Amino acid sequence: DTNRKFLNDYKTIFEEKNIPPELLDKPLDRPEKILEQVKDSEILDSHTKMLEVYDQNLNINFFVIESTFEDGNSLILKTTLNSINESVFVSNQFVFITGIFLLLFGLIYSALLSKKFTNPILTINQITKNITSLDFSEKYIGHDNNEIGELGKNINLLSETLASNIKELNEKNKVLARELDLERQNEKMRKEFVSSVSHELKTPISIIKAFAEGLEENINSDLESKTYYTEVIIDESNKMDKLVKDLLVLSELNSGYSRATFG
Repeated sequence: DTNRKFLNDYKTIFEEKNIPPELLDKPLDRPEKILEQVKDSEILDSHTKMLEVYDQNLNINFFVIESTFEDGNSLILKTTLNSINESVFVSNQFVFITGIFLLLFGLIYSALLSKKFTNPILTINQITKNITSLDFSEKYIGHDNNEIGELGKNINLLSETLASNIKELNEKNKVLARELDLERQNEKMRKEFVSSVSHELKTPISIIKAFAEGLEENINSDLESKTYYTEVIIDESNKMDKLVKDLLVLSELNSGYSRATFG
C-alpha cells in the first residue's frame, strides 16, 4: 500500500511538470546527489529517531524513522507524508462520522429511555389526580418489576380500598338518612298525637270537673241525677285512662326505636 501511494505521488509530480508518464516504466537514473532538508526531528530513544524530510529533487515531504544497530548498520523506514495525511484525513472523517452517528444514537436512545421512565410516572400522576376527584376508574397497567411498578400496584390497591370504603360509607349514609327521615316522621306523628291527646283530655277533664262540682254543690239531690253524674264521671275517666295508656305505649315505642337505632 505504501509503494502504491509512493508511486501515485510520483505520477502527480510527473503530471505537474508535464513529464511523459511513460518514463515511469523505465528505470530512473539515481541522482548524483540527493538533496534532502530535515524540517523536523525527534529522538525516540538512543538508537532511533523520527524525521520529517523534504526531498528537493522530488519536491515531496517524507516521514522517516531511522534506527541504528550496534554493528553500525542502519534501518531506514521512509514514506511520503501525503499517504499519512490521507490516512489521517480518512481516520478523521471516520471518527467525525462515527461521532455524529453515536451522538444521534445516544440522543434517540436517551429520549426513548427517558420516555420509558417518564410515561409510567405521568400515568401514575394522572391516576392520583383522578383519585383526588373520587374517580377510581383508571388503573395502572404497567408490568415493570421495579420501584415504579411497585408504586403503580400500591396506587391501584389504594384506589380499590378507597373506592370500597367510600361505597360502604355511602350505603351507611343512605341507611342513616332513611332512619333520620323515619325519625322525623315519628317525631311529627308524636307531636300530632300529643296535640290530639291534649285536646281529647281537655274535654273529659272539663266534664269531670263540672260534674264533680255539681255533686259537691248538690245541684240535683235526687238519686237518679247523682247516678247519672257518677256514670258520666266514670265514663270520662275511662276515656282518660285509655288516652293515658296510648301515651305510655307511644313512649315505649319511641324508647325502643331510639335504643334500636342509636344504642
